[in-house]
Amino acid sequence: MIGERKRTFRRLDEAYANSLHVPFDIKRDRYVIFSDLHLADRKRGIDDFARNEMIYCHALQHYYDTGFHLILNGDVEESWEARPRKIRSAYRDTVYEVERKFALKGEPWHIRTWGNHDDIWANSEKVRKHLWPELGPVTVYPGVRLGDNLFVAHGHQGELLGDSGAWISEPAIRFFWRWLQRLTRWTSARAATNHLIRTRRAESLYQWARNRGQLFIAGHTHKSMFGYLPEQNELINHMRRLEATLASNPNPYEARATIEHLHKTISRGKRCRRSGEGRLPCYFNSGSCVHTNGITGIEIDRGGIRLVRWSLVETASRSGALVDEDGLMFTIRPRILQRANLAEVVAQIKLAAGRSSLPLALPAAGHAMEPALEFEEDEDVHAAA
Repeated sequence: MIGERKRTFRRLDEAYANSLHVPFDIKRDRYVIFSDLHLADRKRGIDDFARNEMIYCHALQHYYDTGFHLILNGDVEESWEARPRKIRSAYRDTVYEVERKFALKGEPWHIRTWGNHDDIWANSEKVRKHLWPELGPVTVYPGVRLGDNLFVAHGHQGELLGDSGAWISEPAIRFFWRWLQRLTRWTSARAATNHLIRTRRAESLYQWARNRGQLFIAGHTHKSMFGYLPEQNELINHMRRLEATLASNPNPYEARATIEHLHKTISRGKRCRRSGEGRLPCYFNSGSCVHTNGITGIEIDRGGIRLVRWSLVETASRSGALVDEDGLMFTIRPRILQRANLAEVVAQIKLAAGRSSLPLALPAAGHAMEPALEFEEDEDVHAAA
């Protein structure tokens, strides 16, 4: 684990140094950040994005119409499971058509970073070959800096199989998992729900952000985060359930190993909270676009930062009728899951980093400031209150 954390810090430093740096006005600029679309080739049982295709397109059209900049933060294409030409053919008239509207406005209206599942975009020749025909002359970056305080990158950097060992993972996914997934109907998003892996990755990303004095927005884990390290409650409950049933567990050695690992993970989290490290709101995660009930993303909007989820909502839940006046049984709506005052969050991070001067302007004296972090819990959101 220590080796992976060191690799993560080194690789994130490299991504930061080579990232796109764009000016940022906290009072006026509007950005939306999505990650982990995993566009594939529509093959049944393989393409996890297909069920959310129209939700995503509707959301993107809304953001285009309301003057948002678009950041797609890695794993947009599922190039480990599908060939780029087949992905392009599958989504040319929907996803790429809407994204093209942002791309035609140029940077910074349209920004892409690459993740581990679409790291082919680290090769500029492949970008020209496969993305330019759909989007025009775009560039894909390892990360993007908004001003001097916000850093956006996929978050796979330094992970053993997701980054350093991708040369092993990619052929295994393409030639084995792809066909197993079609037979079993397992979703590739489930790999990101492993508590131990996700907690370890979140701790590394959080600590890097804290050490560098950055508000860091990542993807990769498919789990939404809003400011802090993940809660330990689920881990504690699972550990206690294992301990209570250990005597009858059919795999006692594996159960004991799991209990020991959980105990170490939980103890480390408690030490962070006692020292105050786990209370600095510097790590955010946009979640993914392959949830079974919609998509999640991060909005940065004229001084605020929000975690939102777009999903299908029954029209009957609003009017009581089976269909609305347009004959629709469902509508696509956003829901704000969590929100915060961005200037206040940045101020906390900078003060913790020992910097007194803030490049971003705080609200004027006497101006009412909303709470630093205002939470509205949801089943897809994992955040520490």
